[in-house]
Parts: sequence; C-alpha cells; structure tokens
Amino acid sequence: MVNGPLGSVLDQRAPSRPTAVEQPSDRRLLERFTTSRDEEAFAALVGRYGPLVLGVCRRVLANDADAQDAFQVTFLVLARKANTLEKPELLASWIYGVAYRTAVKLRGRAARQRERERQAAVMSTPDRTAPGDGREVLEVLDEELNLLPESYRILLVLCYLQGKTHEEAAHELGCPTGSMSWRLARAREMLRKRLGRRGLVFPAGLLTLLLAPREAYVVALPAALAHATVKAALSFAAEGAAEVGGLSVSALALAEEVLGTLPQQGLGRRVSTLVLAAILTLLGSGLLAYHAWADSPASSGGCCVPNAVASPATGGGCHP
Repeated sequence: MVNGPLGSVLDQRAPSRPTAVEQPSDRRLLERFTTSRDEEAFAALVGRYGPLVLGVCRRVLANDADAQDAFQVTFLVLARKANTLEKPELLASWIYGVAYRTAVKLRGRAARQRERERQAAVMSTPDRTAPGDGREVLEVLDEELNLLPESYRILLVLCYLQGKTHEEAAHELGCPTGSMSWRLARAREMLRKRLGRRGLVFPAGLLTLLLAPREAYVVALPAALAHATVKAALSFAAEGAAEVGGLSVSALALAEEVLGTLPQQGLGRRVSTLVLAAILTLLGSGLLAYHAWADSPASSGGCCVPNAVASPATGGGCHP
C-alpha cells in the first residue's frame, strides 16, 4: 500500500476489474463434447451462441414459438455435426448460417401450411406492412450476410453481431490484429454491394451504424430454453434417435432435413484422400512398368525406342 496522501487517494478508488478468466475455445468445447458427450461443454456452446441464434430465428420468424423451434433445431444439428467441423474457429459463422437456413425452412413450411388451410388473408403480418420498414431491412441483411463467403461473413458476425473487439476476433481467427481493419472494410463493402443489388443503398458509414446495435441481432436467452435445448441435443447426438423428449415430430424431421443439406465435410476429405492415393498408386505403377520395359533386353536389343521412325531402306527396320 502506498503511504501518505497519494496512498489515501489510491485506496479510495473503485477496485479494478478482476482479470477475466480465459474461456475455453470453441475447438476445446467441441472436442470435449464429441469425445465424451460432455454436457457442460455443450451447455457452454449454447450459452455462447444461443443469443445470436435466437436473434436470427426471431428476425426470420414472426412467431416466437416457431423461433424457439428453429433455435432448438439449430443446436440439434450442431450436436450431430460437431465431430465433422473442420474449422472450429469458424463456428460462429457456421452456426449463424445453420440458424438462418433452419428459420427460412420453417418459415416456408408455415407458409405452405397456411396456404393449405386457405388462410392467405392472414399471411401478411403487421411487422411487414412496408417493403422498406426496419424489420424487412434486417431480414435482407441476414439473407445477404448468409450468402457472403465464409471468410468475410465470420468477420461481420464476430465484430458486429457478437460485438467482439478487433483483438478478440483476430485471436479467434489466428490472423494479425493489424489486418482486421481492412479485412472488415472489405467485408462491409461486399455486403453493401450485395444490398445495393436488392435496392437497399447504404453509404459505408450508414451500413456500419445499421450493423452496430447488437440488441437488434443478439437477444436474451431464456434459461429454460437453453436447458431444454442442451438435454434434447444430447439425446439427438446419438445416431438414430427417433424420439427426443420435449421436441415435436416435425421439429425432429426439420433437423434431419437441415442435416441433409449440409456438406459431408469429414467424409469429403476422406474420399478425396482415398482418390488421391489411388491416383498416385496408378501413376507409380505406370512408372515402374515403364522402367521395367525400358531396362529389358528386348527393348535394348533393337532400335525401336520411342520416337523411332520406320525406314523402308532397312527392310522394315527402324532408326531413331
């Protein structure tokens, strides 16, 4: 402790913030879940990305019950695909994309159901009365953000939708902090141009302001929903689980449908490796066969070697 007047002033200051305990990485949490079905690890992932997922589901789906269904399906898909993710550092972008596509599929189902019930008159909701209102702008933002190349989408998801600093995002992605500014600027410009093609023209600065309010993208996650989702995901992670407590048959069917649209990353890599190995084996066999033929007495006893030309003057022989 510092003595004297200065020490007294320092002692009266508000205590400094405790150093934040470093949280386990996405890679580590996924490893714990895939190797031992660690419930705590999966709960940590739901807590980390649940607000982001619920936010996009609510923006796409006007009905809160549907949004919660899409939320749970997103994490069911993660539970089943966790061991195939080749780049865990891009999990934020991956799960954002899955949540968006799941919500869109569920919205399509609901629309078709309303059409079958001939209730087209109530299909338009008060939130979507004008083509340029705030809700529709956010929906278009989600749609175009989902279509960006993953290497750019992850930057906007981390720094805007999740509010991470450049340093935090660079650490997660393993890239230099100094490069984050121009990487983000390029990602924003790509998004701005895509929005322009949809009739939404924003100056670069205005687009930044539109992305800035995290409360529009990340919502509070109800504890009961998070708990139920973790339990359901653990059950669903077992291949062939036909029933999951608390989930409807239609939700499970949607999860299987979404799974069917995702690339088989792990399988694709194994297949590519096998194909490459087969090609190399064939090439190696061909080279060995060629060298064996070239070194044989039959090939060295005459002059008929590659590029030899037949000569009528030598009685049908050949010369180089």
